[in-house]
Formats: sequence, structure tokens, C-alpha cells
Amino acid sequence: DRIIKEKLSSLPEFKEAKTIGFYVSLASEVDTETLIDDALRSGKTVVAPVMDGNDLRFHRIKDRKADLAEGPCGILQPDTSCEKPFPNDQIDLVIVPGVAFSKEGARLGKGRGFYDRFLKDLPRRVKKIGLAYDLQIIQDLPITPQDVPVDKVISN
Repeated sequence: DRIIKEKLSSLPEFKEAKTIGFYVSLASEVDTETLIDDALRSGKTVVAPVMDGNDLRFHRIKDRKADLAEGPCGILQPDTSCEKPFPNDQIDLVIVPGVAFSKEGARLGKGRGFYDRFLKDLPRRVKKIGLAYDLQIIQDLPITPQDVPVDKVISN
């Protein structure tokens, strides 16, 4: 996790982003908790996803521990009573989870299409970066027309 965090933090896309959308990691995923805390400390606006029916809506968080509560499937998400959904066109960078990625940016999610639907509707200028452990990088990953690739994959 430390190596991935250092690689991500050193990217120009990360340094220049004013607003970053982070997934809130599960135990099996690349940890985003310290990344979220560091981004907040550095003055960046941080938004995180909330499952809303079949869609993801990102909401601003100002304090990871205070603003996140357990949502569906045991995933931490922002308390939506505090903030309205954050406008997608104001996000500069989205950190994307995945079960597996190809080096070219194809992504295999958990099969429900939440991130693909969300990423498809983002402005083209918004950068998408996947975080993965080396064992999650797959040579040939099947893709469908609904799949939205990431711009970069960072691994250890």
C-alpha cells in the first residue's frame, strides 16, 4: 500500500487535482484511508461514492472518520444527510477500484456496473486511475462495450 500511495502521490494528475474522488477501500483492496487523510490535510476537496439505486453519487467528505458510515454491503460511504451530491463536472481525478486490471487500463469490477455507469458520464478531462496489487494485473482481460477503462493503473 505504501508503494502504491507514493507512486500515486507523485503523479502530476494527483498533484494538480483540486477535487479527487476516492473509493473507500475494503480489506481486500488497495488502502485508500491514508490517501484520503493526506489529500484532506493538503487542502484538496475529497469526494466519495454513495450507492443510490443502480448509480453512484459522490459526496464531499471533510473528515474521513466523522463523515463516513457503513452503507450497503458493509462499504463505508458519506452520510448523505450532510451534503448534496457533488457535481461530477467539478471532479478532477477519480481513483477507481477493481478486481483486476490490464496494463492498458481495462478494468474488471464486481459485476454490477456502478463505476462503469459513473465513469461514462464524467467529462472527458477527468482522469481515472486504478489502484491494484501486482497480482491483480492480468494480461488479457475480457471487456464489453459497457466497460470504461481507466487512464492509468498504479500497482506495487
